[in-house]
Amino acid sequence: MPIQPRAPIAGSKSLELTMRDVLEGLADSASQLAYGAAALNMEILSRESPRAAAPQSPRAKVVMVTAARSQNVVDYLMRRESRLEHQAVSA
Repeated sequence: MPIQPRAPIAGSKSLELTMRDVLEGLADSASQLAYGAAALNMEILSRESPRAAAPQSPRAKVVMVTAARSQNVVDYLMRRESRLEHQAVSA
């Protein structure tokens, strides 16, 4: 025997509105409980002195590039790298 769809219950709109009010009240209650559970008092577990600052790494050397050199930056950088490599090999 096939299942017959149920006819809408009279007053289902009012039941829906009542259930919405109940769910809204539950959401408000949950929010209030969550807010109340966040205690303003905190237990201090331990107190430690601040750690010493880590030593700073040496700063990189800044090379100023003049306007004449800036015309061909790639060529300048390549020549500088090869010069530095030759100095490192010589040392």
